[in-house]
Amino acid sequence: MDMRRLAYPFGGSTPPSSSAPSIFAPMRSLSRVIAVGFGVSLLACAGSSTEALPEATPPPPPTLPYDRDFYALAQDARFSGSVLVAHPDTVFERSYRYADAPERMHTASNRRYPIGEIAQVLLRAAYFTLADQGRINLNAPIAEHVPELAGLRYGGQPARINYRMVLDHRAGLPEGLPAGERLGDLTLRSQPGIEEHYSALGYDLLARALAERMGNRVEEVIRINVLQPATMRNTDVFEPEAGDFSNRAVGFTDAGGALAEVPLGVIEGRGLPGGLPEYYSTITDLFYLAQWLPESAYLRGAITQPAVRPGYRGLFYATADEERVAVVLSNFGGTDLAEVRRLVQK
Repeated sequence: MDMRRLAYPFGGSTPPSSSAPSIFAPMRSLSRVIAVGFGVSLLACAGSSTEALPEATPPPPPTLPYDRDFYALAQDARFSGSVLVAHPDTVFERSYRYADAPERMHTASNRRYPIGEIAQVLLRAAYFTLADQGRINLNAPIAEHVPELAGLRYGGQPARINYRMVLDHRAGLPEGLPAGERLGDLTLRSQPGIEEHYSALGYDLLARALAERMGNRVEEVIRINVLQPATMRNTDVFEPEAGDFSNRAVGFTDAGGALAEVPLGVIEGRGLPGGLPEYYSTITDLFYLAQWLPESAYLRGAITQPAVRPGYRGLFYATADEERVAVVLSNFGGTDLAEVRRLVQK
């Protein structure tokens, strides 16, 4: 019996490339007991038979809690995509088909998805890696490399914003740059360093500052200091016009009342020029990232980063104590991230 087919019943019969690194290679405490989808329970009853699984045989019903939950969402036309959840003694990984999905919507665990805001974790990892090496001071003012911020004020006083504040979304910056407003005229939402306000603009400014600080394009800084040491071989900048997307998960949306494919061109170009680029990745690569992340990069013991792009949704969750890693990448724009987060964190 070909156990590779059984591990990917909802994502087609194509397993990850045998030339790719094993999903379990970088594991530390997670390497004790492995359960991939429902493959473990099937291994126990497979015996020594080499009989091929008939094409018409339906997949067995889901047996693990995560499996049942996401299977139910997919059957209810509320989810399509790939899921990986790791505990100290278990790794669960599986892909799911949206009910009655068109052929192009079918996905698998080795497919590449645009990861949207999850790319902020890559940039955060680069900053904290360089800080741990003594190559950047996170308490230095970001205005040293983004001079437009030097004149910002809050409550009539100069707003002294450092890299750490921006990394932790505590700089008081708005979520995005308001139309027609210049960086030097920004109105801060709170005193820097006090309240947490999510700011995608902040990460665009961090990307610009890091490129200036390191004298290199930010995507090169991330590649050298994060993607390479974390062995993220299927993660790269998302460039629809130049990249190879033959193994991508095709995004779909039902926003217009009917399921429709989302063109790649609508996904990019949302941030500031010179800001954080769009990236694509796989659940395996993001698992590698969670295993590799420097402990200093965690905020209050965990990192939680959702992602929203037309036709795609994502969630990255990891704890510093390695108690749980969850990566969910969906190619259905109607996926409810609040529900996904509840399922993987329960």
